[in-house]
Amino acid sequence: MRSLIVARLLVGEAARRKLLLALLLLTLVVIAMTVWGFSRINDLTPSGRPITDAERKTIASQLLILVMFMFSWVLSLAAVFVASPAISGELESGVAAALLARPISRAEYVVGKWLGLVALVIAYGLGAAGVELLAVNVVIGYTPPHPLEFLVFVIGEGIVLLTFALLLSTRMSGMVGGVIAAILFGIAWMGGIISGVGAALGNETILRVGTATKLILPTDGLWRGGVWSLEPSLVIAANRQLGPAVAANPFFAADAPPAPYIAWAVAWVVAALALAVWSFRSANDHNAAAVAAALLAGGGLSATIAVVAAAARIGGDARLWLTTVGVGYGLLSAAHGVTDAIANVQGLALPAISQTDPRGLATFGLAGLWAFTIGLEIRSGNTALPGGLGWLAIVSGLDLMVLFAATVAAAQTLVLVTGGLASVILVPAFWIWTGRTLRR
Repeated sequence: MRSLIVARLLVGEAARRKLLLALLLLTLVVIAMTVWGFSRINDLTPSGRPITDAERKTIASQLLILVMFMFSWVLSLAAVFVASPAISGELESGVAAALLARPISRAEYVVGKWLGLVALVIAYGLGAAGVELLAVNVVIGYTPPHPLEFLVFVIGEGIVLLTFALLLSTRMSGMVGGVIAAILFGIAWMGGIISGVGAALGNETILRVGTATKLILPTDGLWRGGVWSLEPSLVIAANRQLGPAVAANPFFAADAPPAPYIAWAVAWVVAALALAVWSFRSANDHNAAAVAAALLAGGGLSATIAVVAAAARIGGDARLWLTTVGVGYGLLSAAHGVTDAIANVQGLALPAISQTDPRGLATFGLAGLWAFTIGLEIRSGNTALPGGLGWLAIVSGLDLMVLFAATVAAAQTLVLVTGGLASVILVPAFWIWTGRTLRR
């Protein structure tokens, strides 16, 4: 089956880049530290007496839930970072074109990528969680009620996220898709908490909003199943006595997810994978890239107006420098975007490195230097702009400069992290705050 060849290539590439080795070493360090913490539970002496078996199980179960919560986030975010550039990265580098020129269909290519990613998630999930559970059993003699179910729920959570990130990868760059998937993962987790709050307060509207997020991206519901798998019966019985308020606790679940919800999660993965296959088959890479480039051009031109207005508020000697550098990076970014948009519409080949904006020198590097400088000016008191805006500009500038360095070094993970912060949080927050301030 040709899909298995693609899957094997993906796993081999992950091994070649030392991804699995890095995760393994870091996980072993974390496991060693957490197991040492578990080993100290038997030494606890509440009120000067030895700890009881019930107390030991309660403490061990709650600590284990917190540790496994960390592992579930590591597993899920690692799945996002690996899956988000799985297709888009190979499209940009030309590797996908070489593979698809052979007798392999686009559907086989996408399914092969998915199988390889699932294999990585299963390997890490079984290895990390399995070793942690075994080590805890050895040092303290505690085994959760449903360890196998826990592994299924947590690995299922990772598979949901990697499938979603792979779907985005058929249409978006790795950075954009990774940021979207990571943010929605966090929103889904918050939705689970909101649903619990709605249940605790008896508010049907809040409850429905939380339930909707669980259905749109069924990661939190699977995590709740993992929590239920780790809860001993005595903890569940004690929490039930607290009434509806306990539903707001994100680290407690009295019941396993119902069978219809599990069926929904499975159907969701199948549908998302099918949508990814359809999306990749029907994708018009030139048109999508042209739209993205046009947006970059529009952003660059808009920046030339905004930086002049912001520099005018600074005044003094810094005004000329801020205006020159700000207009310069905006125009270079716009030229980059216009060039790429025209090339994609007309199907023209361009150099791998932009002549006007090599590796984001203007879009990231000079923009970061400008933001960092105006932040220092604001903090020095040379303007009436609020001091908090200065700190935000400094942090945004540093993040953009690190993003430029990561782009030059081809450090994909660092690009995803810094690019996500810049595009979703820092830069929008800075310009929104600046715009509101300038209007006064």
